[in-house]
Amino acid sequence: MTCWQKLPPEIRWEIFEIVSQDYNHNSEPLARAGYERVCREWHAFFGERNFRELVLDQNSLFGLDRMADGKYRWRRDYLRRLVLRVRPEGYHCVAGELREDRTNIREDGELLNRALWNLLAIVSTWKRTEHGDRGLILEIGPDSPSDSRHAFGNYQYLQTEDRGRQFRTYEPEALAWDFHRGHQGFPEARAVTGLVIRRHCYRNIDPHLLSTLLRGSFTCLKWFRHEVWHGVHPPLQPLFEKDHQWLISGDLPSTRRQLRLLEDLNGLQQRQPMRPARSTWSEALSRSSRHIELLSACFLAEAESFFSKVAHVELDSGELDEPGWQNLRTMVLTARLANPGEPLSEIDELLVNAMITACFMPKLETMEIWNASQGQACLFRYSTKGEHPQIAWRTTRDVNFELQPCLIILASERAQGNAQRPPAVVQERLLGEDGMAETYSFVPS
Repeated sequence: MTCWQKLPPEIRWEIFEIVSQDYNHNSEPLARAGYERVCREWHAFFGERNFRELVLDQNSLFGLDRMADGKYRWRRDYLRRLVLRVRPEGYHCVAGELREDRTNIREDGELLNRALWNLLAIVSTWKRTEHGDRGLILEIGPDSPSDSRHAFGNYQYLQTEDRGRQFRTYEPEALAWDFHRGHQGFPEARAVTGLVIRRHCYRNIDPHLLSTLLRGSFTCLKWFRHEVWHGVHPPLQPLFEKDHQWLISGDLPSTRRQLRLLEDLNGLQQRQPMRPARSTWSEALSRSSRHIELLSACFLAEAESFFSKVAHVELDSGELDEPGWQNLRTMVLTARLANPGEPLSEIDELLVNAMITACFMPKLETMEIWNASQGQACLFRYSTKGEHPQIAWRTTRDVNFELQPCLIILASERAQGNAQRPPAVVQERLLGEDGMAETYSFVPS
């Protein structure tokens, strides 16, 4: 009989892949955990995959300490992503809109604070080098099991128990820092280099709580991805936005290299098909992006305001009040380009101002300006990667629009300054739902 060690290496690896994928997690949730006990080689293969990502809630945190300490310390070397799902108690929808009372808000805030403190108390004992070159990615978020079931209960096409009822307003106030517990701050977790807060957790987290974490705990943070929901309770939305801007403009660690921001909304509950981003965000992002390598801000910053300020300074004096974006390599912003009512002259001005701003970004490799709504989309992309720089304009707008010659000249001058060839220009207009398109391209001489 052929034993495992005598099988050719390629056969053994193929068996590994089949075994790791061909099992039912619902019926055999612990099956893959047992595979690493077969032999040393299986232990090395499945141990890495089993502990590459861990998803915990507030009740399983103390098991993390036992699972990754002492004789199991080696598991930290495999761990790349740690996900904390704080789960408040479930609730039932009622007829009519019902705001959470102060008791529920306080209890949910205490639950989040306690879970974060317990998690960071464990991670604070870990070394950054134990998690590879990228460090440890931490994803946090409050996630009540009732949120996804009841958030869209007022729409007749959904076959749910709440059909015909109004949704519950479950996030009128973001979950906040719990000062009364006596903690002066959270433990410092130097192993954490990436922080993620996704929008599938419907409850926003108060910016003051995030500020406490960013200043005191995540002192080695390299990148931050923050996705928020546009509040369904309008009176409190301006205050949350003001605090959020304050957080982004002043409280991010100096070690950060990437910043990704997104604000989403429930298009059914909040019927604003092409809402403009707030211009007040532009100044906050301008300050916070001076030393980073990647900036992505979608439906928050207004690209028109961001670029026009730089362009006007260039036309007036040629010098900025602050240093340019010396390290920025990738920039992604949203604008009102896809709006059918947007004048073509304003699109011209936006794109020219964007190219002027690119001249203050010596390392820029990719700039994207985009927007989309139901049945409409538009994208401007400037890339300096590859042999030829490229300018691409793609839109569903049924109008004849050509990029301005001055924009092409600016891009050509920038390419010449970087010892590159003139940019190739691609313009594409999508025609209808069949996916057909009109395309033409050229390379300036």
